[in-house]
Amino acid sequence: KNLVGKSKILLESVKQVKQLMPCGVRNMDINMINKISLQSGLKRKKSLRKRSSTKFIKVICSDTPDHLDVKANQVERQDRHNGLLGFKDHFIITLDGKVHKGRDQNVQGFKVNSQTLTIQMIGRKYFNEHQKVAIKKLIETLKEQYGSDLEIINTTTIEKL
Repeated sequence: KNLVGKSKILLESVKQVKQLMPCGVRNMDINMINKISLQSGLKRKKSLRKRSSTKFIKVICSDTPDHLDVKANQVERQDRHNGLLGFKDHFIITLDGKVHKGRDQNVQGFKVNSQTLTIQMIGRKYFNEHQKVAIKKLIETLKEQYGSDLEIINTTTIEKL
């Protein structure tokens, strides 16, 4: 009974906020959701799962125009805007070839299994030499750390990773 009552309070709180926000609950700030949950007495379930082991490295692209110099903090801001608790990927490689740490390596990435690390390359189709050198060095480092038998899942146009 008590849980049902608290759920009703949470539902009413969300409805009130939804009326104030034309974009709806989907784009609600995570801090607002936490505040509503705490006010209603409900404990928020942790959504960041620990990774079990490392067998795969998945390389993806940001699907942004190749010339657009997107920074790591912009990627994080967009991921948070999309409702995530920070970065969705473990590493981000920007146009200048810098490797930025995103999600903690011990935490499961977004929409991948618990055995996969993810690397996001800024761009869509054409990656520059700085990025190609950086991705190869990063993969070498990860293979030293987790073992040389890691399988690379490459969804980008970069060949020979």
